[in-house]
Amino acid sequence: MKEYFLKVNNDGSLNGAYLSVWNGDVETVLIKSIKQATNKGWKSSKPIFEDLDIIYKESDCDVIITEDCANMLLEKYGNVETKTYTPSYYKSFSAAHAIANFITKNGTDPYDRG
Repeated sequence: MKEYFLKVNNDGSLNGAYLSVWNGDVETVLIKSIKQATNKGWKSSKPIFEDLDIIYKESDCDVIITEDCANMLLEKYGNVETKTYTPSYYKSFSAAHAIANFITKNGTDPYDRG
């Protein structure tokens, strides 16, 4: 018998929720992290709430849901792609920065000849 396992947040929202199906002792992950995209494609921080058909509530965060409910979640959130921010690559300091850092650290100017 298949059991559809859903791990939700403490507040009951589905942001970052985990959906899997257990068939005997074998677990298959259906959705690793439920997320919602904004209009521009970024990950939305708006809480996701859905009416769930709960069969059994193991704890505040762990629930077993019906197959229809799991299929609905898969349909809505299974293929959501979001853009991720990647910061620019490290830019090395110029020679002026290096000299200023040396003076600050050592108290002497390496190019002072006097």
